[in-house]
Amino acid sequence: MGISKVSLAFILLAVTFRQRIQGSQEPACNLKDLTALKGFSNCLGSDIGGWNWNSFNCCSWTGITCDNSSFVNKRVVGLELGNKRLAGTICETLVGLEQVRILNLSHNFFHGKIPTNLFRFQNLEVLDLSNNDFVGSLPVVIHLPSIKYFDLSKNHFSSLLSLELCKTSSHIQYINLANNFFGEASLYLENCTSLHYVYLNGNGLSGAFPQNLYRIQYLRILHLQENRFSGPLHYGIGNLSNLVELDISSNGFNGSLPDVFGRLRKLDSFSAGSNSLTGLLPISLVNSPSLSIVDLRNNSLDGASS
Repeated sequence: MGISKVSLAFILLAVTFRQRIQGSQEPACNLKDLTALKGFSNCLGSDIGGWNWNSFNCCSWTGITCDNSSFVNKRVVGLELGNKRLAGTICETLVGLEQVRILNLSHNFFHGKIPTNLFRFQNLEVLDLSNNDFVGSLPVVIHLPSIKYFDLSKNHFSSLLSLELCKTSSHIQYINLANNFFGEASLYLENCTSLHYVYLNGNGLSGAFPQNLYRIQYLRILHLQENRFSGPLHYGIGNLSNLVELDISSNGFNGSLPDVFGRLRKLDSFSAGSNSLTGLLPISLVNSPSLSIVDLRNNSLDGASS
């Protein structure tokens, strides 16, 4: 069986790598990480400024952070290349960064589908791929047990949004999937006990208000505007006692507002404009001492300014 060109290139890279570190005291990053970065670079349409392939010390390259485990076998723990005008696809080889904790490729021109294995990093805490042109659907199972910050907003993801992040991670604090094209959603967020920020706006999501959100007691900001949610708002929303900002505007919610705002003592901003809400304004909403911004325009509520 012949050796593929890719395999041969990796073998030559390994041999050269060993020769270099044996002949000098130059610090060097782990060979597997170096190979992963080379594969990542090969899938781009142009070179990355500040990356020097004549050096094996990738830890000194732009956007790369390494640990201090050793002098010649440092592991890459951060790849931060946001807003670098990079274009291309993400190659499967990037999953070779086994110890990476921060992966930020936001505000670039990446396109195509994201490799499924990219959602299986054991140590990843921050994943930011926002403001690109990624397409396709997200995997049903996202196994990121250490994830805290998850941002895939402003891309072109479509199909069913089946989010089960908290089945494998109880540490996540920030989820942003705004401005994609999911359309339908199946959210399993009841185990997200550390979740503080949720942005699902601008997706055309339909159905009732996701009731498992009522169980996330530390939730501070919830943006569901510009979707197609419908039905009444449940009294369970009063369980979100730490909520500071709630935006459900530009949906199809109907019925009356639940009289629970007395329990939302930290709520500063409430936007529910452009729905089909009816009835009297709740006394607790009118008398709320914490609210500074209230937008109820384009409804049929008695006592609300149009």
